[in-house]
Amino acid sequence: MSGARDRAAPGARVLAATREELVRADAKATTLFATTGVAVGALLSGLLSGQWSPLRLQAGAPAWLWWAGAAATVAALTALAGAMYPRTRRRRARTDVAAYFGDVVRIGRDELDRALAVPDTAVVVDQVYEISVIVARKYALIKMALVLTALSVALFITAVLLNGTVGSG
Repeated sequence: MSGARDRAAPGARVLAATREELVRADAKATTLFATTGVAVGALLSGLLSGQWSPLRLQAGAPAWLWWAGAAATVAALTALAGAMYPRTRRRRARTDVAAYFGDVVRIGRDELDRALAVPDTAVVVDQVYEISVIVARKYALIKMALVLTALSVALFITAVLLNGTVGSG
């Protein structure tokens, strides 16, 4: 039995590192979502108070750039929400491994003894793969959100600058 545990040890280290990366990805997505939410909240505050409105922008490029920036912001928040959304199902169901709570619920009590009898190495390999897929998906969404957020900031700034130069000319 110690031979199986010896073979599972490197996998267990990779699994621990993968779980840590999952926690980091969740923290990044949550922080970016909160930060973007604060900026949107500040903007909405100005809108609701009546002190400013995008409808006051001059027609043409400034208005179009502003609304494109707003759409990019919504898309960024959607991507971040997707990164934070809990993944509790596998892409392909397995009945031979009970590696996390979702497996236990799906397999049910009758088959649980058999599924828990799977060697540790199979469980570790399964979890390393499944969690790695989740982390990769989260980071892809976070990258997309960062690009969209940078784009929205650039669009907002350009709209405001163009509005000022168009109005003064």
